[in-house]
Amino acid sequence: MRIIVLIFFIAALNFLSVQKIDLPPYFQEMTNPEMVYIRGGKFKMGSDLGVKDEQPVHDVFLSDFYIGKFEVTQEQWKFR
Repeated sequence: MRIIVLIFFIAALNFLSVQKIDLPPYFQEMTNPEMVYIRGGKFKMGSDLGVKDEQPVHDVFLSDFYIGKFEVTQEQWKFR
């Protein structure tokens, strides 16, 4: 009996993994947002005149990275 259940379970997993779900274009945008490349570099961060946690002005170094071209909506955030 256990072997039959195990075989059925493996067959069900295989069936589900093969199924392709065609999402509407709206949902494809939600799951695959357009990204843009940002080249890293150095910039000055902080303020000598601001509140205490903004002081002092200091150099910040960023590596290259990708970021979404458009802002993320609450619906997109919840969908993920």
